[in-house]
Amino acid sequence: MNGTGLDSAVPEDRNRHPRLDASLLECLAAGMHRRSWRRFIEPWPVGDSTTGPEMEMEAAVARRCFGESNELLARYHDEEWGRPVLSEQGIFERLCLESFQSGLSWALVLSRRDQLRRAFRGFEPDTLAEWTSDSLTDALEQPGVIRNAAKVRAVVTNARATVRLRETASSLEHLVWGHRPPPAPPPPPELVLPKAAPYAVALSTSLRGAGFTFVGPVTAQALCEAIGIVNHHRSTCPVVEEVELARLAALATE
Repeated sequence: MNGTGLDSAVPEDRNRHPRLDASLLECLAAGMHRRSWRRFIEPWPVGDSTTGPEMEMEAAVARRCFGESNELLARYHDEEWGRPVLSEQGIFERLCLESFQSGLSWALVLSRRDQLRRAFRGFEPDTLAEWTSDSLTDALEQPGVIRNAAKVRAVVTNARATVRLRETASSLEHLVWGHRPPPAPPPPPELVLPKAAPYAVALSTSLRGAGFTFVGPVTAQALCEAIGIVNHHRSTCPVVEEVELARLAALATE
């Protein structure tokens, strides 16, 4: 991240979003009509302002991708899922939560997130990397913790792997975001997405190679969707464009 804000130049290559010119950056800074930003995004379909794919999409019933019958899931879908997470601690927490979710429902993990944060000291990698076997035993006894010893050990193992990455002139955020695929249009509601796309398989392999555990391809796919490496909000989702704008704005500051 270069910290130069929305005026940063964004070079083109296959692993980045398309070029963001000055006009788009101004719109991102000031806010824009929910359809007008699309004309800047070359791979996305461009329609007339009154006809074509855009209006057909808006005419469809706008439904969340998930969570319609669960308030906690609905809030997560609207406010978090697919929005960019760029910090080491933020990515590490999401990775741990996705690992805990394996074999369980995401609603269960979300309902216990605050308790998990307390038990695991805010998911701070440096703190967790120093944990002992007694610390692990204590964590398993905390209220709300998912009582799976292997998953709890994985939190500490992955914290230590995160710290080691820094010692190799890399970082967790660099490793994870380095696997983002080329930009793509939002998937239509009828499309069946793979449980693990090639970029997620590659990310899983890289994480395992760096010493992480409980990071199989399906978990890696869920992480990519959760932190905005890809935007898998469906084309008829009411927040798909808002999420894409958030991703573009975050990547423009890289």
